[in-house]
This record gives sequence, C-alpha cells and structure tokens, in this order.
Amino acid sequence: MKAPLSKSGKAARPSWVRIPPFPQILFLELSGIRRAREPRHCRGGAQRPGSRVGASGNSTLSAMTKTQRVRCAGGVVINRDGLILVVNQGGYSWSLPKGHIDNGEDALEAAKREIDEESGVNDLEFVADIGSYERYRTALDGGDDTSEFKTITMFLFKTTQAELKPRDPKNPEARWVPKDKVADLLTHQKDKAFFRSVLQKLTLEMSE
Repeated sequence: MKAPLSKSGKAARPSWVRIPPFPQILFLELSGIRRAREPRHCRGGAQRPGSRVGASGNSTLSAMTKTQRVRCAGGVVINRDGLILVVNQGGYSWSLPKGHIDNGEDALEAAKREIDEESGVNDLEFVADIGSYERYRTALDGGDDTSEFKTITMFLFKTTQAELKPRDPKNPEARWVPKDKVADLLTHQKDKAFFRSVLQKLTLEMSE
C-alpha cells in the first residue's frame, strides 16, 4: 500500500512520526547532551569493592570500624628468683599482665586487679611507676587491630608468690620467664620495645 500524497505531491509523513525542529536537533548535538546513565551501584546492583558513593558523601571508608580509645594498666612483676610474669591472651598472644581501667578505679588499682585475674598473683609489693606507652590492640596475626587504641600505664611490682593460677578464661596461661627471654616471648612489637626500655631499671631493682 502506497503512502498518501501531500498537496505538494510528496509522500505525506505518518501522524505518529514526530521529528524535533532542526534547531533543537543541532543544539542537542553541539552541546553534547545525552541521557545520563545511573551509576551501577544506584541501579540495584552490588557496588564494586573499593568503589565510592557519589553525592551523598558516603564511601566504603564510612563502613570501617571506628577506633575506640581506652586506658589500660598493668605491671612488670618480679618474683624472688628474678623471673618476670608473662601472660597469654586467648591462646594466640603473649604480653605483660594488663587490662582496661574500670570506672571508679585508678591505674594502680586496675593494674593489681588485672595481674590477679590473669595470673592469680595478688601478693604484690609496689616498687615504682615505670611509665606509659601507646599501641593498638593485638590482632590474631600479631599485628595491629585498629578497632582499639590503648594508652597503657605500667608499674613495677615484687612478689613472693610462685604458684600461678589464672582466673580469667580469656587469659588461660601464665609463666615466669627469665628477664633476657621476655622480649622474645612478647607478641606485640610495642610491648617488646617497652620492656627493653625498662630492662636497666629492672636489673638495678633485682640487684638490690
């Protein structure tokens, strides 16, 4: 079937065909305007790992765990044989006995409580405040778990107790260790560095 002719003798355009005026077509082409495509993560698909969200300002970084800052206290405990107390955490790391300072406690009270819980040693003679240091929580691989950042205050104690009986199930083992072997046993690098920094003071104390 042939298309009907217009008055000019040319084939008439069907009524359903709509062509924008030429100036509008030219403007669209010259300006480079195209129909915007939605980003993949806004169309119901999974967002690629590491990709960022746009105008909202959200990103994968916002999903990361925020670092909690905590105050801890503990001690270097020397028995009458000159051995140093070292405790185990969770069966995967070793440290000097220490833990979080509870509400209403001062650092010295917290240190004594933590030593008792982690080793069973409660007959403690206070000798000195030996300083503070900071580090992240120990990760399973011995590195940093950045979910928690600790400020650790340490004290020097003497004890006549020899038997070790940890009462905290999270700290299943405690040992008396020769002072020259302690740094090698400790897991976290900051713990090693702190212990080495106080070795001279310990040596002087043990010689008295």
